Amino acid sequence: MIYTVTLNPAIDKTIYVDNFMLNSVNRVQSIRADPGGKGINVTKMIQNLEGESVAITISGGRTGLMLESLLADGNIQYQSFKCKDETRINTKMVDKTNNQFTDINEPGPIVATQLIEKIEAYLSDVLCKEDILVLSGSVPRGVTKNIYKKWCELGKKLGVKVLLDADGELLYEGIEGQPYLIKPNEKELASYFNVKTTDPYAIADKCEVLFDKGVEVVVVSLGKEGCVLLTNENGIIFKAICVEVKSTVGAGDSMLAAIAHSLHALNSHDYSLNELVEAVTLGVAASSASIEQEGTIMGKKTRILELKQQVKYKNLKIGAKL
Repeated sequence: MIYTVTLNPAIDKTIYVDNFMLNSVNRVQSIRADPGGKGINVTKMIQNLEGESVAITISGGRTGLMLESLLADGNIQYQSFKCKDETRINTKMVDKTNNQFTDINEPGPIVATQLIEKIEAYLSDVLCKEDILVLSGSVPRGVTKNIYKKWCELGKKLGVKVLLDADGELLYEGIEGQPYLIKPNEKELASYFNVKTTDPYAIADKCEVLFDKGVEVVVVSLGKEGCVLLTNENGIIFKAICVEVKSTVGAGDSMLAAIAHSLHALNSHDYSLNELVEAVTLGVAASSASIEQEGTIMGKKTRILELKQQVKYKNLKIGAKL
C-alpha cells in the first residue's frame, strides 16, 4: 500500500476570473472546490493511475467535514484525525486571459501534540515492509519542524520506503531522517546548499552530501526545463513535454504520485536505475497531464500513457562520475 500524509490539508477553492485587475471589482466566471493538500493530491493521482493509496490527514470544523465529504465523493480512501480548529481554505485564482495563476493559502489550524502522537501510532500499526510512505507539504501550527525526520526514521525502521517532498526547515530536518527519495525543486536545493546558483548541473555536483547522509534518490524539479534524477552513481536529465498550461497546481504532486505508484507496482524495494528511470518517465508524463487540466484536477491515465511516449532523457554528467 502507498500511504500519503497531509498534516495541513485544505479545501482548494479555484475561482476563474478573466482579466483580473488589482484595486478593481472583478467578476468571478466560475468556481470549483476540491480536497487539497500535497499528500491528498498524490493519493488522487495514484487513484487515477488505478493504484491503491490511503490519504492520512487532519480535519476540523465545518470545512473539515466538507473536506471529508469531497474525499468520499471522489472515492478517495482516507483516514482522518479530528482537530478542534477549522481546516483551511486555499484560494486559487486562474486568469485565463492573461495566463496567470495566483495562490492565496491560509495558515491552517493549530494542532495539539497529542493528535500528532495518535497519527504516529496509527502509522506504526498500519505500515508494513514493502509499503511506501509519502510525506509532503507544510505542517500546521503546533507541529515541530522535525516531524518528517521522525517519521522518515520510523519508516526506515519498519522497512518502508519514504518519499519526502517538503521545503525549508521541513526538508532540511527530513533529510536527517534518511528518506529513500526526496523531490525538491532547484531553488530549494540551492537554499539547502546555501548557494545562489539554481543551475541543475552545479547543484547536482553538490548532491554527494545528500547521499552521504543516507538519501538514495534525488529528483529535482526544474519547472519548464523538466527534472533531474540523481543517484550516488548516476544522473539523468528529463526534458519537459510541451503542453498547453491550464493550471500548475498539483503538477509536482502528480509527478511524485506516479513515481510512488511505479515503484510500488514492482513489489520490490531494490530498484535498479532502469526502474527509477521508468518511474520518473511516468512522473514527467503525469505532471504534464495535470498541467493540461484546470484547477486541481489530476491528469487521466489514458492521457498520461500517451504523453509518456513523448518523454525524452539523457545522461547528466556529474563531475567525473559519468
